[in-house]
Amino acid sequence: MRILHCFADTGAEADTLQHYGNVVRVGIDAEPNATSQAIQADVHKLPFQPKQFDLGWFHPPCGFVSPMSDTGNGSRKDWDNLIPLAREQARRYCKHWVIENKPSEYINPTVELTGHMFGLGIEYERAFECSFPVDQPARQSKLAESTPFFYSEKSKGWWMGQKGCSGEYSKEHVAKNTIPSAYINHIMAGYSEHVNATEQDYSEYDKRMQTQRRESENAELEQYL
Repeated sequence: MRILHCFADTGAEADTLQHYGNVVRVGIDAEPNATSQAIQADVHKLPFQPKQFDLGWFHPPCGFVSPMSDTGNGSRKDWDNLIPLAREQARRYCKHWVIENKPSEYINPTVELTGHMFGLGIEYERAFECSFPVDQPARQSKLAESTPFFYSEKSKGWWMGQKGCSGEYSKEHVAKNTIPSAYINHIMAGYSEHVNATEQDYSEYDKRMQTQRRESENAELEQYL
């Protein structure tokens, strides 16, 4: 399977996505890693053919909705909302797609996931807009670490375990920006189920079943001839 991974300068998610297909990763400052092919490009101008990819994973920056952007000397107004761009490019270049971001009015979630749902020790609530159905797990009441400032208090190994990645990434990137592998696997299960179902041809299902029943009935009659 051909997978397009956009807005991914570092691309720790490719550690998981590589198990589902060949990952081509795009970012303005895309850095090489062992699990994907890195291409330095602007998502506004992708160097691909229409529908070249079976699946696209897009996670545009969430700075325009994140409270963290208002700390220090910055502001949420300093960040562009790139979700519409992600949606446009996903439809152009991918047969199916996933767009990830913080839950907000700007994304139309197919499913919303938290670490609680997978037994992780983090909150990390994320919304996923998908071109295929995905089961929504029940929300859990279990308390978990939810503040982004926890990334400075835990070890890199702890965060690597929570997020399920294994490459040479910084602790800050893994803690703040990496989608947990549990989320990716859950969404990929929905994708696989949807694709397998649509590949089956049910257009003449009734006709085939009638033929099968007649053949079965005739076979039973032959026993008495």
